[in-house]
Amino acid sequence: MRTALRDNATAYGFSLSITAAYGLASALRGPGGALETVLFALGAAGAFVLLSVCFLGRFRRSPLNEGDQVLTLSGGFDFVSVAVAVSVAFGLAHLPEPWARPLTGLGTVMAYLLVAGLDVVLSRLLSRRTSFGRPREERGSRGPAAGEDGRAGE
Repeated sequence: MRTALRDNATAYGFSLSITAAYGLASALRGPGGALETVLFALGAAGAFVLLSVCFLGRFRRSPLNEGDQVLTLSGGFDFVSVAVAVSVAFGLAHLPEPWARPLTGLGTVMAYLLVAGLDVVLSRLLSRRTSFGRPREERGSRGPAAGEDGRAGE
């Protein structure tokens, strides 16, 4: 169960965010037609393209091999990404038409992905200080009972 939750947390959080964003835009602007739906989707897709160009083009290192602990912690922080993305969507959905829907899609995706990236950084930092999410085999030597030098606490 833990693996399923960890592996799906980011996709599930993103799905929640983008669905809420579309719902907010529709609730504030009225039901959108085909054109508004396409504009929303293009705005959301534009955010992926924009962030890909900005980040993937600049950082051409080999892919990071995140440990299970970092992935577990990061999945637990996905609620922050959802909260920020939905808050951004709520604000952008108040913009006047024709800008509300495409910018709500764009802003929601950008906010989610940027905060999700910060989640990974925070998870890396936290993983150095806690045994939460670490496989049981590794907990003994780095758990709370171990001292700075790796010896058991007194």
